[in-house]
Amino acid sequence: MARGLFTRSVVAGWRHHKNPVQRKAMSSVSENSLLNSDASKASNKVYHTSFLVLAALTPVAFVLPSWLNLPIDLALGLLFPVHSHIALNYVISDYVPKAFRTTARVGLVGATVVTLMGMLKLNLGGPGLTKTLTSLWTPKKKNEGKAAVKKH
Repeated sequence: MARGLFTRSVVAGWRHHKNPVQRKAMSSVSENSLLNSDASKASNKVYHTSFLVLAALTPVAFVLPSWLNLPIDLALGLLFPVHSHIALNYVISDYVPKAFRTTARVGLVGATVVTLMGMLKLNLGGPGLTKTLTSLWTPKKKNEGKAAVKKH
């Protein structure tokens, strides 16, 4: 009975197991892979560090003058998708059945790449992340956004 409980706890929490050889044997994807980014110590450190940087940079971006927003927008545009990618890999490890994990992880990599490209386009070719977000709650002028209507 005790052996069965131990085996279930090791299999259910394979990524928290201390022995890397056993953990790797239980994993279907390499630990250093982009597809399994929640399994390595390095990505765990990136995840926690990116949280702290995002928590500090997000409010700073809204109080700085607009000419300083580009570097912060670029940093936020990189950190939000990377942080989300690692976090969603944790969700996949915990909630997606083992048979579908690789498929879910490949889809997540695709979504992360598309998000990174969209953020880059918004920051370099558009108004930027900060200006886009602040425009959501900035009141519009009366004629802004409406086509001019001709009266006959």
